[in-house]
Amino acid sequence: MSLVSRARTVLTQPGELLPAVRGMLGAGRQATSVASPPRIRGKVRITNSGHLHIGRALTVDGMPLPTKIEVRPGAELRIGTGCFVNYGVDIVAGSAITLGDSVLIGPLVSIVDDDMHQIEPSRERRVAPITIADDVWLGRGVIVLPGASIGEHSVIAAGSVVRGEIPARVVAAGSPARVLRELDIPDGWRRI
Repeated sequence: MSLVSRARTVLTQPGELLPAVRGMLGAGRQATSVASPPRIRGKVRITNSGHLHIGRALTVDGMPLPTKIEVRPGAELRIGTGCFVNYGVDIVAGSAITLGDSVLIGPLVSIVDDDMHQIEPSRERRVAPITIADDVWLGRGVIVLPGASIGEHSVIAAGSVVRGEIPARVVAAGSPARVLRELDIPDGWRRI
């Protein structure tokens, strides 16, 4: 087995060391700025035609389904420190998306700040910034629509559709997501 084919085999089979190496060789090179190389496992496609800023200790999982992170021309995506992006996630920035520190994104989540298409001729497609504050947890299959804002320490239940504003320290669920209850979380606390 040649050195090139052996290296290719090693890079396609993630282990404990390889996610960090793949972050340095892949995502770290695609980003506009990187505080530290992200840990990447599985298939992760990162396309940056705008401004992609990655904080320290980002982990992105692309197994068993690939994850896509796309920043379009003129757009900006800021990912804070200690974020986790699970498998099958789509993050597409056409305007601006900000993920605070310690944001946990469950599997099959969609965060897109652009409607992509017009619904009818009389309505322009909507492109609006998305802000997700520190220590937010997005459950499996959550959809975050253009213009959404989620306050710090909030939890969005699986399958919810977020539009508009969700306040800090609440559990929200449904389509559209509505506040179910408040959370008693002290300042400085982080989910593990």
